[in-house]
Amino acid sequence: MTENGSVAESPATSPLSALVQQWTAREDACDAAIHQQLQRALHQGREQSVRVREAAVLAQQGHDELVRLLELARDEAGRAQAATRELRRYDRRLRHAESALQLVRNLLRVRACAEGIRVALAERPPDIERACAHAETYRQLWSGSDNENGAARQGVSSMAAASAGGLVSLAPVEESIQRLQQLVREQAAAAAAAHKPSSSSTRSESILLWARRLRQAGLEAEARQFLVQHAVQHELYPHREMSPEAVPREWQGIQRLTLLYESVATALHRYSGVLRAEFGGDEAVSALVAACVQHCNQHGAPLVQQFLREERVREQLLRARAALEGTAAGTAASGDGEPHGAPPAIFADLSASMGSDIHAFIEPSTAGAAATSPSASAVGLSDTDMHRLDGLLERIAVIGRRTGTFAQFLRACDPTHPALTDMQRRDGTLPYAVQELLGYYVGLEDCYLQESVRRAERADQAPQWVEANTSGPRSTADAWTQRTSSLVDDAFFVLKKCLMRTVSVHDVNTLGAVLNHVNALLSGPLRQTLAQRVRTRSPSSALLSAQLMLGGSLKPGTLDALLVAINDAQVSAEYGGKMAARVLPAAMQEAQLPDTDKVMPLLAEMEGAAGELEVVAGRGLDALMAVLEEAVLTRAASQSRLDCEVSAVGGTERGSDGADRFVSGQRYLVSEAEYVAGPSAPVASFLAAITAGALDPFADKLVPAAWQQLVCRVSEWTARRYQRATLGRATRFNALGALVWDAEVRALTAHFISRAPTQRLRIREHFRVLSLAALVLNLDKPGEVHSLWEEVQSAGAAEVRGWLSRRVEFSPEVIQALKWES
Repeated sequence: MTENGSVAESPATSPLSALVQQWTAREDACDAAIHQQLQRALHQGREQSVRVREAAVLAQQGHDELVRLLELARDEAGRAQAATRELRRYDRRLRHAESALQLVRNLLRVRACAEGIRVALAERPPDIERACAHAETYRQLWSGSDNENGAARQGVSSMAAASAGGLVSLAPVEESIQRLQQLVREQAAAAAAAHKPSSSSTRSESILLWARRLRQAGLEAEARQFLVQHAVQHELYPHREMSPEAVPREWQGIQRLTLLYESVATALHRYSGVLRAEFGGDEAVSALVAACVQHCNQHGAPLVQQFLREERVREQLLRARAALEGTAAGTAASGDGEPHGAPPAIFADLSASMGSDIHAFIEPSTAGAAATSPSASAVGLSDTDMHRLDGLLERIAVIGRRTGTFAQFLRACDPTHPALTDMQRRDGTLPYAVQELLGYYVGLEDCYLQESVRRAERADQAPQWVEANTSGPRSTADAWTQRTSSLVDDAFFVLKKCLMRTVSVHDVNTLGAVLNHVNALLSGPLRQTLAQRVRTRSPSSALLSAQLMLGGSLKPGTLDALLVAINDAQVSAEYGGKMAARVLPAAMQEAQLPDTDKVMPLLAEMEGAAGELEVVAGRGLDALMAVLEEAVLTRAASQSRLDCEVSAVGGTERGSDGADRFVSGQRYLVSEAEYVAGPSAPVASFLAAITAGALDPFADKLVPAAWQQLVCRVSEWTARRYQRATLGRATRFNALGALVWDAEVRALTAHFISRAPTQRLRIREHFRVLSLAALVLNLDKPGEVHSLWEEVQSAGAAEVRGWLSRRVEFSPEVIQALKWES
């Protein structure tokens, strides 16, 4: 304690007192700041309250002003409605005035027309043209056709009311018009009677002038009928004088039918525009088309029936079928020097136009077809028969084509008029006659096809050799001038010619019927012939074994007949497919053939027949493959040590020929010193052997498609044999050996793909298992197979484990512990 009794401040309490003083000062400052902010907020609130009161006053003033404006608008709207009602009253009065004025004008014009008609008829001779012009004006006034607004039309109705009320008398006008109509009828009939068919445009213009006068006089239906009757009676063949060109006798009926169609087309072209211009709309044109259709049925059907009688189409069809069946078709011998009992000469021969190369007909870039001349047989049609048949079919095709295009032209002129149902439903006289003719055409075309294919079989010639070395024997460098027999080219030349001729007939039903015959021919006789050739030309096992024992290899020329049969079937399949997929659709589109959807199923059937021919070629390739497997492939695999079997003792390999060969260790346990990039020597030797013995000898003898099919079959055999020689045994691999094996698989695959690029997918499928195994064997660790599981899961988990177990570096425990994704 100090002397004065106070407690002395200790050094320990002085900092606490200072801290309290600081907190107290801060609290005072905060209280002052808060107080200041509250004062400011109170002041701002008072100011906001004043502003709100001012805004409320302004809003009330605006509301009062808006109410006053709405009242003013309501007053103005009432005044506007009153003005509108007044304007409507004035408008009605104006329309009444205009109607009255129009009535007066019409009455004045009617009086002028009546006076004009009376004066024109009073002249000697009567001025028909001026009277008709006045009559047309009167009709227009009475019908209101020359008025352009509602007031004018109302004036016309007022004129009718005035006439009905007796304000004006129209009886004299009607009487004058009736006299004019009678006079125009008489003079038009006299002009039509004096008219003669001629190409002079002056006479046609006079007829048009009288038709126009009839229409002006109020006889529109008679004018239309007058013009149509004139067009039919004086412009159409045979009424119209036409000088047909000099044609052979058998073409004269076709020429007359063509002139009939041409005259109808000319008349329609000449009068359609006039009828539309004079009468408006398509009713007059429809009447003309109906009259032309009736005229064609009347005069065209006898021409077609005369053609049937003169050509004796039905009798010729029956005789042709009898001749093809080998029966007697007539009682007397023909005048062409044929022996008694032979089929009568009734048709045509295609021997001059039947080519030995179809490429020029299907592909324009290929050289033209060489002609062949098959000799006539005792059973069938003679050369003269075939020659006449060809000409008859061409003439029938011309009739069908011109009739079809003419019917299409009529439908284009008037596609909706009922008068065309005769042409569309085929129940008119002319369409019925043409359909009867086309029915015979289908049968005749079938006979022509059958006989042409029979002739092609009889005249069949094998391909000729061109020796590369004429002084020595034939070698593998020799080539054929062509790779198929003449049967294929001759048969498909005829098939395409008949189909193109049928397309030109311009009738989809006829085309469908002929397509049925063609499909039956492709899937029947032609396929059977080619299949029989494949069977009979395959070398027998005894002959093959004798050649292999005596000569040690397959003799040249042993398989030539089989190769020709394979080529024939393969090319036939290609021609049939191309005909169905490209040639016929393009021809139908070019000919603008209607309703082509009807023949699409038949084209699909033709593609199916082509597929059957390809199956025949495949059977021939299977027979060829069996020969090559026994004579070439197995020996090549043995000689290249591709499939030697490891014996259980001594590390000795036993080849498939029974010879023992010593090898040191297994082929795919390769050290770094022994490793060489690329396939091993046995694989390289095997590829060289099969290329020289099984592929190259047939590259120039087989057509490309058959050659690639053969390569594909050899690749399948190779993949199967190589898989048996490696994966089929307990073969072990190290890392470098797996690389060698992968190179071998790649080399085999690339070798065959390079020779058959179009069969790339099939060849890769043959080597798919080997490729997957190579992919698995070249992994660095077994666990990496999980990243490839989507690619290799098709092989199965057990197979993949088996592949991994062949690697000497991989532990069996690790492989068994692998878990696969489901």
